[in-house]
Amino acid sequence: MRIRSVDIHNQTFSVSFRGFDPGEVDEFLEKIADELELLNSEKEDLERALKAEKETRAKVEEALASSHNMQRTIVDHARREAQQITNAARADAKAFIEETRSIAKDYLRDLEMLKEKRITFLSELAGMASMLSEWVERQPDEPGHDTSALEELLADPMNPTAPELEDYQTPESEESAGEDMASTASEPASFVTAEEEKKEAKEVEQPTLTGYMENSDKPATEPEDEDPSEDEEPSPRSASSFTLAED
Repeated sequence: MRIRSVDIHNQTFSVSFRGFDPGEVDEFLEKIADELELLNSEKEDLERALKAEKETRAKVEEALASSHNMQRTIVDHARREAQQITNAARADAKAFIEETRSIAKDYLRDLEMLKEKRITFLSELAGMASMLSEWVERQPDEPGHDTSALEELLADPMNPTAPELEDYQTPESEESAGEDMASTASEPASFVTAEEEKKEAKEVEQPTLTGYMENSDKPATEPEDEDPSEDEEPSPRSASSFTLAED
């Protein structure tokens, strides 16, 4: 049973012979009651403070837990966002690398094609230069036809090593020049084409060669060095097809 201050104040004692002084006992009881009342008041204050402290602590713990949860949520969200950014960056980097490799392959393929074209062009250019050099070497030192073989044929028509007269046709370069001159001349009627000139030259040259063969069968009394071309006057057009030794 708990003793309250009211119980102490209301407590009475019986009087006996040789007992305590009632006044001192009452005074002491009053002091004990006041002290007990003070202690109870302090206890109530402490209990209220403890209760408030517990409530505050609970709120703090709740706030701390909420903070931890929020922190965990923020960290998780940051991690997910960082992972997404990393994945996107890797995908972009991979796509960029693939595109760069494709462009580099295209450039290398174009470079190889250009190298092949360069080699082909240089080869064709070298061939053209070689052909041009050979053509220049085949040209005579002076303009006109080489008449040494023709002189040999005129001197000895029966020589098997002598070239045919067909070998002394007008060169293609002169034929082209003749065609250009015929197309650009102001009076085309005064010129003949290279084809007509070659045709007329052949008509004149063929009988001349036959004359050479006939003269070779004649008796030795006739001079062998007689020029059969003197029996027939050559055409002015055929004379212009080649140059004799008299030039």
